[in-house]
Amino acid sequence: CWLWQSVAGKMKKWHWCLEKLNLHRRNCMSDDINFNSLKEKLISDNEKLYGQEVKERYGEAVVNESNARMAGMSLAQWQEQETLSQEIGSLLVKAVQTGNPAGAEARDLCEAHRKWLCFFWKEENYSLDAHQQLAEMYVSDARFRSFYEQIVTGGAEFLRDALALYGNTDPQSS
Repeated sequence: CWLWQSVAGKMKKWHWCLEKLNLHRRNCMSDDINFNSLKEKLISDNEKLYGQEVKERYGEAVVNESNARMAGMSLAQWQEQETLSQEIGSLLVKAVQTGNPAGAEARDLCEAHRKWLCFFWKEENYSLDAHQQLAEMYVSDARFRSFYEQIVTGGAEFLRDALALYGNTDPQSS
């Protein structure tokens, strides 16, 4: 009798563990579905806001490639780029406070921004020239300028200026 109670107790525990595992799997699948839906919405919203303009400027193939990279990101990659994005904001504040776009803080900022871009651009397609053009757009386009201005006053200009000097020390520029 006690043997069956013990076995029954273990079976109940085993079933409880299986139920928890299945619940975890369902939640993970739900998270995957929600994450994929989030990416689809971000891509769709981005296309609506900037699609035509960006395609005219950079070409449809570049835009499609970037969208495909974003759509293919894992949750871990997404979280990594989000963390890096936050780090860029902190680095920008510190770098602007130095007032030196050629300083070590500015180089760290430029490198972090390059790494962040390469979540959306293929590493082999990265060029300092394209990065500098993007930073110039951050200054000239009020939509992007305001994003950096919310982080720190003069942020867009500082990033642009730092990237202009970053080329002098960037190992990929040779």
